[in-house]
Amino acid sequence: MATRQQLAAHCRILQQAYAFKILHLESVADQPVRQLSVGQRQLVSIARALAGQPDVVLLDEPASALDPISTQAIEDLMDELKHNYTLVIVTHDSSVARRAQRTAIMQNGLLTIRDPTAVPQATA
Repeated sequence: MATRQQLAAHCRILQQAYAFKILHLESVADQPVRQLSVGQRQLVSIARALAGQPDVVLLDEPASALDPISTQAIEDLMDELKHNYTLVIVTHDSSVARRAQRTAIMQNGLLTIRDPTAVPQATA
């Protein structure tokens, strides 16, 4: 008979496998992380977080240092996840911030809550 720890470990493996499936990562699930692209690594990190079935998912600069295709994949994923999870996203990228339902902006030490359409454009 399996112990509670063994059952819990098995459940985590199944949850992670399910997260990999919904993120279309089955093909890279067995590859060493160092062989994955930066975008795939980011998606794998999100899949691992989702495997724990959290109520809130914190994404810190989720599209940072990604190519446009990987950035689009992360942004599309965030659009899907926001229906089932509370997402807290920390970003400097205004295109990522625009996808939020509510936006908190820290500027000069002050925090303001704004409509997502009010996110300022990035300046050069």
